[in-house]
Amino acid sequence: MPTDDELNAYYSSGYRKDYQFAGSRPPRAHIANSMRIAEARMAELEPWIRPGARLLDFGCGSGEFAYLAQEAGCSVTAFDPGSDYLDFAKQEYGVDAFSSRWEDADLEAGSFDIITCFHVVEHLRKPVEAISQMAKWLDDEGVVHIAVPDMRPNHKPSFDRFHFAHVHGFIGETLEAAALKAGLAPVENHLVTTSGLFAKPASSHATLDDLPIRNRQRAQYLVESYPDNSPAAFVFSGKWAVQASHRFARWRRDFFSPTKH
Repeated sequence: MPTDDELNAYYSSGYRKDYQFAGSRPPRAHIANSMRIAEARMAELEPWIRPGARLLDFGCGSGEFAYLAQEAGCSVTAFDPGSDYLDFAKQEYGVDAFSSRWEDADLEAGSFDIITCFHVVEHLRKPVEAISQMAKWLDDEGVVHIAVPDMRPNHKPSFDRFHFAHVHGFIGETLEAAALKAGLAPVENHLVTTSGLFAKPASSHATLDDLPIRNRQRAQYLVESYPDNSPAAFVFSGKWAVQASHRFARWRRDFFSPTKH
């Protein structure tokens, strides 16, 4: 597992270049895709997105969701450890955002009605502690929305799904377990997948003992279900060259036709 210093250095400067082939400004394709995803998240959270709601976007990236929430009348606060995309969020969208690691964010306890954390927790060395901090920042009647990549096996090559940027992998059960351990519980009538809605629990709520996560056979099954793809076979297939050419073409298009907001 990467050390704290390695991750801090990576996310402050190298992550966007390495993971998204991006420079100091988000590529057009990233902005368009992020806006589509942000619109879907807004629809999912519609019952809680209301004028005056105090919203924290934990790891805001380039700020599309924070911008839409702000336009909907929410009082938005956002932070992210990376400076380049954060500057874009502030300058292009007018988002109230600051650069910080979650451990260093100076926010008042109980000060948010909604906390959103989209594809961030998998990047953290201490996900349970991070979710526990969200619980402290959350109002007693508030909700936390956490989404992470679904790491159940699929058709993609295994080595294409595990990389330096993702420190932890989750499935629905382990995301729920992390939230429970951090002091949050699933919101009633909201099925927890790898996109879950959580709140501070009532006196009676699910516990870790209620979850089917201690089944070693299931864990072994998940591990063995990943496709048996070797890096050598991938290299000789030529697929890497196709992927690289697509990324380069997208970068060239974005570089020579900068986004106008």
